[in-house]
Amino acid sequence: MKSIVLYSSKYGTTEKVAKELALTLQCDLKNLDETKVSLSEYEQIIIGTSVYMGRLRKSVQKFLIQEIQALTNKKITIFFCCNEETDYQALVPTSLKNNAQVYHVGYELLTDEMHFFDKWITKKVAKQTEPVHALNQQTIEQLKNHIQPKL
Repeated sequence: MKSIVLYSSKYGTTEKVAKELALTLQCDLKNLDETKVSLSEYEQIIIGTSVYMGRLRKSVQKFLIQEIQALTNKKITIFFCCNEETDYQALVPTSLKNNAQVYHVGYELLTDEMHFFDKWITKKVAKQTEPVHALNQQTIEQLKNHIQPKL
């Protein structure tokens, strides 16, 4: 089964997880912020996105809207990098809810790398000034087991 991992990442956390998954699958990896993707040759699509202020990254949202028909006939897995309070399930397009496997893999707040506005929002809303590394490695392993072809 030919697979691809697609992602969008603002500060690198989603990219880190996407690269780990692509390495596990030994498959193609594409950043949706940098390239357009044709899905015709792929049977399994893994999509990763971070969530900011309750919203998907724009490139992921645009991709899902444009490719929704093509995605309905594929094996779809979506992983979200966000905090525990985020209703990430509500961000899955209705037409994919019955078809897609969805994972919440945790998050990181890389305050040292944030732009001024993001750092200010993080300080005011999350009351966080120090970096947070809260990726859930157990969930990432479950995700790997789900997408990895059975030998």
